[in-house]
Amino acid sequence: MEKKKKDGNEGIKIVAKKSAPVFIVKQATKTGGLDYLHIALILLVVILVGLSLSLSRFSAIKTVNCEYGMVNGTCTTAPQYLSDSGNAIMAAKRIIAGYSASNTSFALLPYYTIPSEYNATYIQNIEKWLVYTPYNDPYTNQTVSMFLILNKNFTLNESLTQTIPPPYITENYVVANGTVKIAGHVLSTTSKPIPVNLVIDPYSKDSISAIKAMINASQLYGNSITPEYDFIFTGAAQSKYASFGTVETQAIAAYLFCASNQTGFPVFVNDLSVAFSGNPVQVSSLDTITNQSGINYTYMKNCVLNSAKPLYYQSLFAQFYNITSTPEFIINGDYETVSTKLDGTIKYALSSG
Repeated sequence: MEKKKKDGNEGIKIVAKKSAPVFIVKQATKTGGLDYLHIALILLVVILVGLSLSLSRFSAIKTVNCEYGMVNGTCTTAPQYLSDSGNAIMAAKRIIAGYSASNTSFALLPYYTIPSEYNATYIQNIEKWLVYTPYNDPYTNQTVSMFLILNKNFTLNESLTQTIPPPYITENYVVANGTVKIAGHVLSTTSKPIPVNLVIDPYSKDSISAIKAMINASQLYGNSITPEYDFIFTGAAQSKYASFGTVETQAIAAYLFCASNQTGFPVFVNDLSVAFSGNPVQVSSLDTITNQSGINYTYMKNCVLNSAKPLYYQSLFAQFYNITSTPEFIINGDYETVSTKLDGTIKYALSSG
């Protein structure tokens, strides 16, 4: 800016150059009595009202507890492995049933396990199934905890189990305490009486005890069951052939088969148990036991002479059920058990028919 001084009392006059910028400050224009400050306040109120409405709508939405998480706003279902616990338990039942073919003390495990108490847990970090398979100790009568470790595909994980694996695993499975369901077989009958077959090598361990168990069951269940005896010759009998001869070794089976059809059979078995030490009994002694039991001697001799064919058919029955070790009970063609569990299995079969 440039100052110019003039004579007299004219004062100072300010002259602006045309090239200098000019800043103009105006008072806010009033429109309908509202200035900019009031307009801003109104807009703020409108925003707050809209925000409160939005919040009120949001709070009305119920929150959902998604136990297994959410994907794209939707609750996911339970992992597949949780629904597979039943498959893991069934696999364990088949594995336990496989021990029946073992030549160790584990052979009794399928008949003393408690399948109704089985449960399975999936361990995610190692992708294994832990299946609880308790059993009842036959010597202490106490429930013993036992676990099977299964792979993700339900096979036995031998690297983690602390027990000897079964010799082989079939489709058989434990269905109740003392009872194994035989795969691929159906009930022989759906009405009473039901057949109860004792498949037995007379020289197998506890053979006489198994026969007595069958006699007791026939007396207990009367017309509800039909007891049948199937005598076969396994390794137990075959081990006697070299020392005693085949004919004399097998004679006891022929006498037992013929006596089983007579009312004097219980007495015959009791008298035989006194003379039988695990080795073949002489034919003369078997004849004496026949007479003492009240069984007709002539009948017995004729029956023994013609016993080869029925004993052969009995061996086919054992082959049909893949029985290689005895004694073993087949109840109603669909279940198998041992003599110590015979009563419970007959009850189970009668209730399931």
